Amino acid sequence: MANNLVFLPRAESDLDELAADRGKAKQLKAVQKALGLLQSNLRHPSLRTHKFHSLKGPQGQDVLRPMRSSERRQPTESSGATAQTAVKSSY
Repeated sequence: MANNLVFLPRAESDLDELAADRGKAKQLKAVQKALGLLQSNLRHPSLRTHKFHSLKGPQGQDVLRPMRSSERRQPTESSGATAQTAVKSSY
């Protein structure tokens, strides 16, 4: 099942800026890969994230942030994911 990504205004504008800057093509490719994985497979190992407990999306969706590489070394337990995930920019 494909997930529906809802972009917050800041994330949308940051993605547009990234796409407009030719010098950041490598970053754009990584972001597009991550967004594609978010849509198709929320449990992909490269998408390990932490949920913001104090922040929700516009319609109450969970907002996630990527884990630091040192945090990825420890196994985590996932309680599942909703079919809709809000995307928050961290730039």
